[in-house]
Amino acid sequence: MSLFGQYLVEQQKITLDQLNEAVNYQRQHNPAFGEICVEAEILSQADVDDILRELHAYRGRMLTGEIAVFLGKLTQQQVIEVLDCQRDVNLQLGDALVALGLMPEADIEAELETFEETRTQF
Repeated sequence: MSLFGQYLVEQQKITLDQLNEAVNYQRQHNPAFGEICVEAEILSQADVDDILRELHAYRGRMLTGEIAVFLGKLTQQQVIEVLDCQRDVNLQLGDALVALGLMPEADIEAELETFEETRTQF
């Protein structure tokens, strides 16, 4: 769960149920690392399946990109490029809240500014 999401709940701008709804919306709309690799044609679906099997075997002790490099499926540079792409296309929490009609965009922007100011004070 995001710090910004927790902040919005603490400030009573959204409920915990609304935060969970928005996070689930993000999960549904944000492409996974493997999806980006297949779409960009740098990995086959079989390669992604191999990586996911290995990821499961490591039980979260390694990240997907680390395993892809370990297995020789991707270079470190390719992992960085995929992560950059993923960051660029991922739906942010505020966008999900707006898309679901849970908060207006102007309120998200104002709360995000206040949240950032609060974080820099410590």
